[in-house]
Amino acid sequence: MSGPSHLEIELDERECWRLLKTTPFGRLGFTERALPVVLPSHFIVRDSELVLASLQDGKVSSACRGAIVAFEVDAYDGATREGWCVSMLGRSRLITDPREVDALDVLGFSPWSDHPDRHYIAIGVSGLRGKRLIPASGAGL
Repeated sequence: MSGPSHLEIELDERECWRLLKTTPFGRLGFTERALPVVLPSHFIVRDSELVLASLQDGKVSSACRGAIVAFEVDAYDGATREGWCVSMLGRSRLITDPREVDALDVLGFSPWSDHPDRHYIAIGVSGLRGKRLIPASGAGL
């Protein structure tokens, strides 16, 4: 009987942070009217938090009440069947300081940066974890 063709490798926190910085797009999980919702979100990493851009929607309402949210980013290559996934939990907050909003607008990381109804949401990262899917032959087995 042959072994597995691919292995899941746990990533350390440093590698999770590095991978978070490689993509501008992820998925935010939160509750809206007591039901789970997962929505795509543009984001950047800033210090030890993520900052998301959004128009007025459930994400903004969730941030206004300081809800605990989940966030996930990943990459997968269907040809090689290799990839990675990083997920985290954290408390959300709506960014309201005009100077902070102006500084985020200048970054232009979201298609909504110039929209009059744009909002920025910060998520204090905790519970950061990740996995990488690699070929078993590449694991030194």
